[in-house]
Amino acid sequence: MEKIYYRVKFNNNKEDLFQFNKWADSCSYNIDVRYNSKVLDGKSLIGLMGMDISNPIIVILYTDNANDFVEKFSNIILDKIVM
Repeated sequence: MEKIYYRVKFNNNKEDLFQFNKWADSCSYNIDVRYNSKVLDGKSLIGLMGMDISNPIIVILYTDNANDFVEKFSNIILDKIVM
């Protein structure tokens, strides 16, 4: 299993955030969100609601295949980060 990183922007739209959380909660793999210097559980709605979504954040997917994420959230993905 690898870590796959994407930089995303929620467009100041809480609905995007709710959809992301609902999708993340249904995933069998772990998902983290890096916001400033904090790393939050992508499946925690309370944690996600505390973020300032006016700036891009980093989504970390712990999987070998992120196609489902890319298909679902292509409208908020800014780019894939290679580390």
